[in-house]
Amino acid sequence: MKIIRFTFLLSMFFSISSLIFAQEITVNGKVRDKNTYAGIPSVNIFVKGRQIGTVSDFSGKFFLKILKPNPDMIIVFQHVAYDVLEVPLDSAKTLHNIYLQPRVIHLKGLTIEALGMTPEIKKDLPQSISVAKSRDFQTRGFTDAGDFLSTDHSVQIDERMSGKKTIAIRGGNPDEVLVVYNGIRINSSFDNVFDLSLIDLQDLDRLEIIKGSSTVLYGPGALSGIVSIVPKVYSDYNIRFQQRIGTYRSGNWGLHLYKDIDRLHVMYSFTKGATKRVFSNTINTNEFLQNRASHHTASLVYNFSENRDKNSLTVMYLRSSLDYNNNRDMENLSDLNRVVLLKYKGDIGFLRNLDFSGSYHQLEEKQGFSAVSQSFSKKIYDDVFSFNAEKCIILKRMEFLLGYQFENSKLKFRQYSTFATHGIDIQFNQIHKGFFAISKYHAPSGYDFISSMDFDLSIRHDIVKNEQNNQEMSFGNESSQEGLVFPPSQIHLWNETVVKFSANLNGNRGDLTFNGYMNFGTNIKFPNLFQQISIPFITAPILTHSNVNPEKDSGTELGIEITKDVQGHPVIYGWEFSGNFFKNYYDNKFTYFYTPGVPLAYFDNVRDANMTGLETKSGVFLFRKKVTIEIGVSRYFISNKAAFPFKSDAKATLNLRINHAGYGLQLHLFKESEQVGWIRQYPFGFVEVGMPGQTNLDFYLSKTFEFGKLKLMGNAAGRNLLNRTVELSGLTIRDRRFYLTVGIQY
Repeated sequence: MKIIRFTFLLSMFFSISSLIFAQEITVNGKVRDKNTYAGIPSVNIFVKGRQIGTVSDFSGKFFLKILKPNPDMIIVFQHVAYDVLEVPLDSAKTLHNIYLQPRVIHLKGLTIEALGMTPEIKKDLPQSISVAKSRDFQTRGFTDAGDFLSTDHSVQIDERMSGKKTIAIRGGNPDEVLVVYNGIRINSSFDNVFDLSLIDLQDLDRLEIIKGSSTVLYGPGALSGIVSIVPKVYSDYNIRFQQRIGTYRSGNWGLHLYKDIDRLHVMYSFTKGATKRVFSNTINTNEFLQNRASHHTASLVYNFSENRDKNSLTVMYLRSSLDYNNNRDMENLSDLNRVVLLKYKGDIGFLRNLDFSGSYHQLEEKQGFSAVSQSFSKKIYDDVFSFNAEKCIILKRMEFLLGYQFENSKLKFRQYSTFATHGIDIQFNQIHKGFFAISKYHAPSGYDFISSMDFDLSIRHDIVKNEQNNQEMSFGNESSQEGLVFPPSQIHLWNETVVKFSANLNGNRGDLTFNGYMNFGTNIKFPNLFQQISIPFITAPILTHSNVNPEKDSGTELGIEITKDVQGHPVIYGWEFSGNFFKNYYDNKFTYFYTPGVPLAYFDNVRDANMTGLETKSGVFLFRKKVTIEIGVSRYFISNKAAFPFKSDAKATLNLRINHAGYGLQLHLFKESEQVGWIRQYPFGFVEVGMPGQTNLDFYLSKTFEFGKLKLMGNAAGRNLLNRTVELSGLTIRDRRFYLTVGIQY
């Protein structure tokens, strides 16, 4: 009898327990792109008709707790860039992976907090923007940020023998492009350029290419565009290792570590690589060119709330180095770049929508050159402290963004040349203060097709104070502080205001979206140290300065974007088109020239110059967006090519991308026109030189394999497959190159 009673009580206990536990279940898994198999962040996941929901994290993972479940429940997966998917509860409990179909047109009226994925430039006037996320370049086998950016039809990358890479946008010069790292400008105070080879793609969340001079967010100097580098602060692994091998004995390996502890996220990565190239037609095997590079990145992110994009504190450290040695020509170069960043984004008490950041940027460059009769050395020490503050105010139909930027630069420049029999030792101090205000008015359109009309006004005022002191010039064995070129102390003080206006129309008709805008306004570029101390003729009897007044730009831009969703067609899934027309007028345009035998550019001024540009990009999506074909064309009409030396005035690109079941294939066909420039001819005058145009083809193939938490990655890349080999000073360029990369992460 006792046994029967015990058995009855035990069965009742398990029955009651099962009923209690059945009141709550957890559905978990990972939301993925149906074509690429990549995780999708910020997917809204909820029970249909119930106030129960969650959002997928940055890797696509989700956990959904459901109280009082029943078999009739439907789980909805909703994202602005994908078709809505509804899954019965019984099926959702057993599926570990949920695949969403990407859309051509984003869902109307759906707002999703995308964990900081909105480009910062959206705060400013509308303009042409290309945004590339990490999955677009990390599986393609690109060697660095410059290699990836060169695939854009509006971009030209200048790669030197030393391995340094600078970017030109819309036919402009490299010193007209601002490079911004996590909102902090990292251009050198010396020549206003930045070496993109110092940035490791594996550390990046996304790259934003902003074309044109309409922005006031990042300060003056961006006459042709901005490259915004957004580093990665969240990852879907704890440890990752990758190895790349390729042409020219190149090798590159990296170790990446990540750990999240509740709301604290910690990341560290280290990458190291080298290449070695032997000169052609040489008997001496010691005549080679060698590059070595290393990258360190560390970050700490603490979230004060569940919303990672709302209240967060970020501490970040970046260290990159490049060493170049040319044994044949006795040239060497060493670059060291360090950035320390502290950033807060969120609310403080009753103050909402604040953004504060402070940074310390240090850049050291050493360059040496030796020949039979001369030697040349240059050292640059650039220390920059900056502080940025922004406040956003949102009213019913109005938005305001107010900002203040402060930058204190200390730069030491040392140069000695036996050819010119003189040396320069100069210290340069600069204090830069900037104030800007951006206002947006969202006017009612009154039309069904045109959903919104925006009128934007941006105003920026900059105060720049440059002081040159502690200068010394030496001639032979004698030194003097009364040099012919540089006075003992020189101060430049500039105050400039720029104003920009924009009108923007947006429309949609279900299967078609339209966006058009018109911008016009002014921009400014202050002379950097290189331009202030350069001399037009190094061998001229009377040494004179270039005009060190600011360079001014006034321009107009028209842009249009159209996207069409095609329903029911067996092949075509949709298409898109964008076009831009711009006209820029330059006053006191800075340009540079080269003197044969001296590895240094000399600046001069072109009093008036103008450029007219046309850019178009068309894309068609096939087989439910598994296949994408893009054609980009740019054409620039330049009044004076001396103002834009060695820039292609025409470029065309054709990109074919195929993504299926986690496999990725990309073919990149491009054509660039001839590049023409001027160099100084000894003793006086100019000579025009040209570099021939080129047509070439690159390919990239990638695949990722997953085994639980273990992920294996592999990609292969081939460059310049058409093999139109060109030699420059015995060094082969534009030749075929192949790279293979493998990686593993857990």
